[in-house]
Amino acid sequence: MRSNRRKRSYNKTIKNAKRRNKNTKRRIGIKRGGNLKHITMHMLCWKSPKTVKNTLESYKKGNLLSAVNTNIYFQERDDASNALAAEYGITSVMGTGENVGILRALIEMINATKTPYFMFAECDFELVETEQAVSDILNDAMKLIREKSVKVVRLINRKKPGPVYSLNGKDSSTQFDKAFPYKLETLHVLDTPESMFPGSFTIVQEGYNRKWYVCSFVDNIWSNQIFLADMKFMKETILPLLEKSKNANKYNGAEKMLDAECTATGALKDGLIAQGDGLFTHSRLNR
Repeated sequence: MRSNRRKRSYNKTIKNAKRRNKNTKRRIGIKRGGNLKHITMHMLCWKSPKTVKNTLESYKKGNLLSAVNTNIYFQERDDASNALAAEYGITSVMGTGENVGILRALIEMINATKTPYFMFAECDFELVETEQAVSDILNDAMKLIREKSVKVVRLINRKKPGPVYSLNGKDSSTQFDKAFPYKLETLHVLDTPESMFPGSFTIVQEGYNRKWYVCSFVDNIWSNQIFLADMKFMKETILPLLEKSKNANKYNGAEKMLDAECTATGALKDGLIAQGDGLFTHSRLNR
């Protein structure tokens, strides 16, 4: 009798351990076949400690810091920067005592990435969705890259994007012409952008957690706003373009050069880019 009780107690312990392990995997996004540890998120910061702290708090709350590999790059890195990273358990820290600009920082980040997926976040992109949404959307984003040949997935929140400078006050379909070069960004103000730009979008939803719009880089040119990308694409296509433009303006030279490469004749013209519900809002508290 005592032996049977011990056996039942042992079986219950094993069952509870398996349940705890399953719940832990859910919390870090190992769900529906995905593994968010295949993502390295690079966060670029410069002289904005309040903004950085606010952003990191949102990532901690949404369990993003535990779900993905996190690297933080400080322009003009100092002891206070290192202490802020340590406060949030971030051990992968890059940067030097000078401000090298986005272009060179991007080169260093790409070269330092060992995972299949590369995520770029400037420090003022606050997470505004739930832990479940983080899992759903990032798993979808990796699946779009694996199965639909998408190269870049934009992660700005559709309903709460923060300032969207390309829209410049536009908020209705009558204010866009067919040549508007940021068609995915109209998702923030149009319920059915596919009606405004027929033939520009492929809508992907079946087999995914959320609804996604996919188009070419010709229809939505490059932006440094927060995104997830195929690491092979970043190394084989984007890195050579950045290396070639090392002498461009270190603050906006990368974005301008990549914008130009999205035309019908550029190196990015055949690439696919996607956007859906998104996770982050553009929120800066101070410089």
